Amino acid sequence: MNNILHRGGTMYELSRQLQIIRTGTPAVQQVLEQLRPASGDAELDGLLHAKELFLSRKEKERGLALDKLWDGFTRLKTIDVQGNKKQSANVLLGNINNEAFREVTSNEMLALTDVGNDFMIRHHETGTHTLPPEAYDYLFARMGSLIVYLLKVSDRLS
Repeated sequence: MNNILHRGGTMYELSRQLQIIRTGTPAVQQVLEQLRPASGDAELDGLLHAKELFLSRKEKERGLALDKLWDGFTRLKTIDVQGNKKQSANVLLGNINNEAFREVTSNEMLALTDVGNDFMIRHHETGTHTLPPEAYDYLFARMGSLIVYLLKVSDRLS
């Protein structure tokens, strides 16, 4: 059955319990496989373990998982210097030895922060935009990859 589903290009498969489960895109699958936080911060690790929600067939639960991933990113940016997000983010970026790639990563962090502020991911003010569900996989893979990278360079992956 799974061969038929995969040949058809679906993001679902049949589990051993004979339930259809969502697998996500290949990029999402890679993030889910690598995202094994061991940050020493139970709150952060808990937010990042919400990744299981993202495999839900229910759109609302995938949106909630994206929300928790963004919350985890915010928490990660404050983990090194509590009370000073900018300084803490700089400490986190300091784990990247290559200066040019540190700049790329810093820009990606700023860009994804803007996405979270401009769309109804973390903020739901009247001026924010609705995030189209077809963008969930793209943003989950993008944010998840950034978090995995930051956890890896700071030696916070198990």
